[in-house]
This record gives sequence, structure tokens and C-alpha cells, in this order.
Amino acid sequence: MQQHPDAGYVKAVEQRFAQSLAKYRAERGWSLRALSEAIEEGTGIKIDPSGLNRLESGERAPRLNEAVAISLTLDVDLSHLLLTEAMEVRATAGLLSESLTHIAERISELANQLAYAEDVVTAITDRAKREVARDYLQVDLLREVVESLREYVPLLEKIASRYRHPSYSGRIDREFR
Repeated sequence: MQQHPDAGYVKAVEQRFAQSLAKYRAERGWSLRALSEAIEEGTGIKIDPSGLNRLESGERAPRLNEAVAISLTLDVDLSHLLLTEAMEVRATAGLLSESLTHIAERISELANQLAYAEDVVTAITDRAKREVARDYLQVDLLREVVESLREYVPLLEKIASRYRHPSYSGRIDREFR
């Protein structure tokens, strides 16, 4: 079976953990026994001092629960125990790249939604303009009709006044009975 191309990366992470564990323990001035007791007291995970020594020397890799317990006890982010600065930058760059890709995709989606919304607004505006234009045409047509009827008002009033005259009303009543 062929070894994975990034297998060396795994070994580098294990070495980084060993170095970081020794560094952060020394910074706090804790002995291996003091750290062992603090881990058990704070997390319930038991790692005896000789086990911590093997972890610090790189003789063995930590189990996941041990790495988390050590991180919590030393109050150090687990990534700081596992990764070198360059590794963290690489991991962060990868996360940033994924985030930027996601943001770019979301911006593209929003741009498409905006374009669709603009099309809808344009269609509604065009329809409203056509309806308003049609309404103006109808109003103009009604004005023309009113103006035309105004010409006939004097004539219609004259005809109406003749039929309102008492001599006509009696004759009309007699003719239509």
C-alpha cells in the first residue's frame, strides 16, 4: 500500500503537539505531575506523568480526548497545540478561501435575484404606464364627447323648453293616452 502524500503532515502535527505541550506546561511552571493532576481534576481524563512525558517527547501521539483535555487544562486553543504558525495560516487561508467562495456564490445569487426584481419592477412599471396612457386616452375621448355634446346643449334646451310649454304638455298627454 502506498503512503498518502500528506502523511508527513500528520507526523509534523504530532511533533508540533509534543513541542507545544512542553512549551505551555513550562510557561505555567507546572511539573508533569501537576499537569497530570490538573487534567484529571478539570476534565476527568487520567494521563499519568509518564504518559505526559511520552507525549512531550513525541514517543506517542495523543488520543483525541487527551488532546482536548490538555488544551482545556492549559487554556490553549487546540489548534495552537497542533499546528505551527505556518500550518495555522495555511488552514486559515483554506477557510478564508472557502468563505470567500461561499460569499461570492451568495453575491452571485443575490445579483440574480436583484436582476429578476428589476425585471419585475420594469414589467410592472411598463404595465402601469400603458394603463395610465389608456386611461388618459379614455379621459381625452370623454372630453371630446363632452365638448361635442356642449354644442348641442343650446339646441336641446330649446327643444326641451318647447315641450315644457303648457300648450304642448296637454297635447302630448292626449296623444299618448
